[in-house]
Amino acid sequence: HTGACSQVAAALAGAAEGIGATTRLIFDVNGGVADDLDTLVILLRPGFDGRATAAADVAEFFGNRTWWPKLSAAVTECWLITVGGEAAVAGDAPPDPVHAAASAGFRSIATEHLGVRFRHLDLPTEATTPESTNAILTALHTGAESELAFRDGGLYAKRLIEADGSAAHSEEPTPDHVLITGGTGNLGLRS
Repeated sequence: HTGACSQVAAALAGAAEGIGATTRLIFDVNGGVADDLDTLVILLRPGFDGRATAAADVAEFFGNRTWWPKLSAAVTECWLITVGGEAAVAGDAPPDPVHAAASAGFRSIATEHLGVRFRHLDLPTEATTPESTNAILTALHTGAESELAFRDGGLYAKRLIEADGSAAHSEEPTPDHVLITGGTGNLGLRS
């Protein structure tokens, strides 16, 4: 807990204890997560300076991991809570670049922690502390979904669906070249 989301963190801890869960705010990341806790929730602070500083903000988030404690063997889930990092419904604004990048990078951290499930919940930018607390507790109790967004009082899950085929017969010309970026896996090595 860096103190940046202290109201939501305190409300979440109180609400969780109200339903019988054990909670602990972690102020010293060097101390790690206690052996009796199985879930870590990371609240990404809202209100970054905007698109002009997005790259620097993301670099600081991942480069200076003041939010990342040492995980105990008991931890089975890590949640990242973002605000406005996803465009989940038609009325959503474009995603906040820092929160969107943080959620993508967070999934990459999972490769360093086999056996720990890395999950993500995105809150709407206008969510109040009580709404945020309820959404987080609801998400923590969903078993099968790793990528969620809370909008209009409900949870939305990311889904891959098969295209209807009309996109394959588009009027758009086929590009001469395609650039594939990211990772060092086999996909990028094939031509």
